[in-house]
Amino acid sequence: DEDKGSTEESRKENYSKISLSYYYMTGAFYYHWWGMSWHFAPRHNLENFQGSIQRHEMWLAYKLNIQENMTVLDAGCGIGGPMRCIARFTRASIWGINNDPYQVAKAVQLSEGLSFMKKCKVVRADFMKMPFKSSSFDVVYQIEASVHAPDKVAFYEEVFRVLKPGGIYGGFEWVMTDNYDENNADHYQIKRDVAKSNGVPTIDKAEVFLSALKEVGFEIIENYDLVERKEESDIPWYNQLNVPFYALKRLFWGNVIWLSEYAGFVKTGTYNSWNLMQ
Repeated sequence: DEDKGSTEESRKENYSKISLSYYYMTGAFYYHWWGMSWHFAPRHNLENFQGSIQRHEMWLAYKLNIQENMTVLDAGCGIGGPMRCIARFTRASIWGINNDPYQVAKAVQLSEGLSFMKKCKVVRADFMKMPFKSSSFDVVYQIEASVHAPDKVAFYEEVFRVLKPGGIYGGFEWVMTDNYDENNADHYQIKRDVAKSNGVPTIDKAEVFLSALKEVGFEIIENYDLVERKEESDIPWYNQLNVPFYALKRLFWGNVIWLSEYAGFVKTGTYNSWNLMQ
């Protein structure tokens, strides 16, 4: 469908503007409502939500064999939640990169005074054009960030470039499953709505990511769908969105934000931004 293609291509061309505008409107909401790590995680019965988030991050660090003497890149670091967790867990030197000034400033603020962050740094830059020399990092990781990349091959080329020979890349990402049918209007509308409400150009199938990794020279050691690995999770990754407490919290803050905008205490469009996240 030409209209579908042109819509997605337009969003890809304007990926940076879309992402910056989205997080300009929603960044503070994420911080106060979701926490310091802006991603999902599988969860076991004996842990709370934040516990599952940190275990998810430490599991990634373990799988990537991040060690204290390594230099690591967090590509799309948010406000530094995963970076701080992994730095505490491994004592590695971690660089975080993010293109949003609010997130960079918040990451720096939240990291100040933490002894395990002394070897770490956050810089503002586009991960499609990284300001690092080639062969700078032992490990590169990302958590639900590469979905913002308009061109997966170009993104992975940058990752490959900044990795040292023999370095390793890993992460978690949103993908459309093999059940997704581009020609099914309902499927396409759901994908489009999810992409639009999360400030990303589009959401690709796993094969797009895997093909791009191979094209730039990566060898794929392991990849799997966390949803299909039942042993990884007692509680669905999306459960936090359905918890009654959070539903009431969303309702309460939605009304507060609407009244604040109506009274002129916050900028016009703030309520629409809140609705985007719902």
